[in-house]
Amino acid sequence: MFDIVRQWPNDIRGFTRLRLGKDVGGRSGGYDYLLLTEFESDEAMQAYFPHPKHQEFAKWVAEMQCEVLRNDYAVDERTGLLET
Repeated sequence: MFDIVRQWPNDIRGFTRLRLGKDVGGRSGGYDYLLLTEFESDEAMQAYFPHPKHQEFAKWVAEMQCEVLRNDYAVDERTGLLET
C-alpha cells in the first residue's frame, strides 16, 4: 500500500501534501490507516478522484474488503488551525 501511494506524485498532479500512516494510538475505532491528501486547488482534487491510479487503488482497497471513511473539506483560515 505504501509503495503504491508513494508513486502517486509521479503520476497524479496537484498534491501539496500526501501522507499515509498506520494507527499507533489504539484510539481509531478499528480503522488502521489514514491517508491524508491535500491539493493545490479544488480542480486538482476533482481530477484526483477519477484518475486511473487512484481508481486502481480504490479497487484494491475494495477487494481487501476494507471499510473506508472519507472526509473532504477546504483548508482555509477556519480549518487551518496550526501551520508549521
